[in-house]
Amino acid sequence: MTSSTKIKGNQTPRIGNVPEAQCWTAGEKAIRLAEKLGIRLDPWQKYVLRTSLAEIPDPDDLETKIWAAHTVGLVVPRQNGKTFVLIVLILAGLFLFHEKILLTSQRLENAEAVLLEVAEFIKNSPASLGLKKKLARGWLRKKNGSHRITLTTGACLMVCARGNAARSKTIDRVIHDEAYDYTDEDEAALGYTAAARPNPQTWFVSTPPEKAGVDGPFSRLREAGHAGEEGLAWFEWSIGAEIPVDELDLADKKLWADANPAYGRIKDRTIQAELKRSSRAAFARERLGVWPVKAGNHLISTEAWNALADANSEPADEQKFAIGACAWGVGNKVQSAVAFWGVREDETEHLEIIRADPGVSWVPGYLAEIKEKYGDQLIAIGIDPNSPLKAITLELAPLKLTVPENPDEPEPGDLAAVNGPDYVAACLQFVNAVTEKSFRHRQENRLDLAVEGARTRTSRDVWYFDRARSEVDTSFLTAALLARWAYVTRKDSVGSGDYDLSDSFG
Repeated sequence: MTSSTKIKGNQTPRIGNVPEAQCWTAGEKAIRLAEKLGIRLDPWQKYVLRTSLAEIPDPDDLETKIWAAHTVGLVVPRQNGKTFVLIVLILAGLFLFHEKILLTSQRLENAEAVLLEVAEFIKNSPASLGLKKKLARGWLRKKNGSHRITLTTGACLMVCARGNAARSKTIDRVIHDEAYDYTDEDEAALGYTAAARPNPQTWFVSTPPEKAGVDGPFSRLREAGHAGEEGLAWFEWSIGAEIPVDELDLADKKLWADANPAYGRIKDRTIQAELKRSSRAAFARERLGVWPVKAGNHLISTEAWNALADANSEPADEQKFAIGACAWGVGNKVQSAVAFWGVREDETEHLEIIRADPGVSWVPGYLAEIKEKYGDQLIAIGIDPNSPLKAITLELAPLKLTVPENPDEPEPGDLAAVNGPDYVAACLQFVNAVTEKSFRHRQENRLDLAVEGARTRTSRDVWYFDRARSEVDTSFLTAALLARWAYVTRKDSVGSGDYDLSDSFG
């Protein structure tokens, strides 16, 4: 039965960076061997084998050829046929290149399953190929958790779970399957096994990692692959993930085809069933190749933020100021913060968190206290009614905390309530203020953590902080940017007072 859609899987990767080469004979030989063994490769599989096994002259011996890519990365969603790429690669390594090969996986049984598939192709190979004549006595070992294939030429395939099991081995080709959870500890144990060989090549094959592996070696390799690092071949089938997962149309068949070269052989009904069973994040990762976002923001660097730190920063007396209030969290884990934004004596702006406590019930009274104490000097109170502070909005009006009756003529201390576009604007203003170094902050730990860990998202090419997706308490950061937004948007439209800011905020 054929697929009901006319869309076919993309046979070229979204990211396909390969080193320059002069000879593609090895890859062609591997493809021909596969054909003689009855392995029908898709165009994308042939492309990966042909380009990953391309060769260049050895700089130390121009008469000898070496792999143009010392490292290969392959990212493709599940059930597209990556295992057949590995099987052909291993068979060619054993019988054409006479290599010692190590195949690793996080789970030993997965690596052993590939070895047994390789063994089946050898057993069933045509006599005319002569593969079985090269098998050593007792060539297939599968006992005591140690599986291997050995040839009379000295070539062999070994499998192991990642870790110290291969630390002392010397290998020509290392293949790390399920590389999404390859760790720094794995690299310490396995990363040097091929260093002494004259023509080594290391492969990393996987789907994208889960969130826990986003800062691991495989993700760092991906960054290098995207940058086109010398000596690295990188093949990635994915949709890119520039759009947040919660905004993707996961039922879009064009996305299925872009990320899955075997789409068409992988049926619509199969993918539709996966979509129903899986979470959005899991489906995006496993079927669309969406890479998880690092748990930190990409709008403000740590270096830029730390450059604005001033533990002795103080606001000037008798100056207008604004405050911002926000809450973050769910249930009994809600945390609220109030931030101050004003001006110092040197006319640099000043940011400070003036109060942060659990819950939201204390916020209305505290805001009313500041408004009563500082009167006309308080320009505005920035607030996001869509945050967990929504629970206390009915308590604000009785305390004379209201939005201006006339938006064009706000009164001192009126609420400046943000909507969606206002919040995006507030984020942009705050990031620009960091870039322009127009303010100083006291480097308070919880504010620093919020700036470092806040997740980001984009809408129509505009980036902003995504509180809902953040795993750190962002109430400090959001209160700060709301305070600045209130200050900037209201400072020229309200009167000034003569209150003394040297009084404590308590």
